[in-house]
Amino acid sequence: MSIDLEKLSLAQKLEYMRRDLKLTDMITVYSNGIYCALIPSNKIKQVLSESSWDLPRGHGVPSTVEWHEDGKKRVEYVRYEDDNGIEPLDINRNFNESIDHGRREDYREISEEFGLFHRLYQDRKTDQYIK
Repeated sequence: MSIDLEKLSLAQKLEYMRRDLKLTDMITVYSNGIYCALIPSNKIKQVLSESSWDLPRGHGVPSTVEWHEDGKKRVEYVRYEDDNGIEPLDINRNFNESIDHGRREDYREISEEFGLFHRLYQDRKTDQYIK
């Protein structure tokens, strides 16, 4: 049994993602196997050189970081679960862990800041964003 190393390396997918886009091009930012995040420009090279996920699906939500310094407990609010600057474009709203214990249906939404910046209209009937 031979393994297709080209497929395993994801070289074609990476080449496709690195292509120059026209202003009118549309891209899929979420589907099975595609998960999108916004990466600071100064981290692109580093992020693309590593094979691990920088922002696992379901992560990237506000949180707090606690540590002790000089014998005192410190607590800091972090906007996206850590301070690496990577922001989720697709946010999983999961209510299984809330007080409702799964009585509310989970759903996905895009970053509010992204939607506002691009003036996207959300068609709530079809759950599509239109520019």
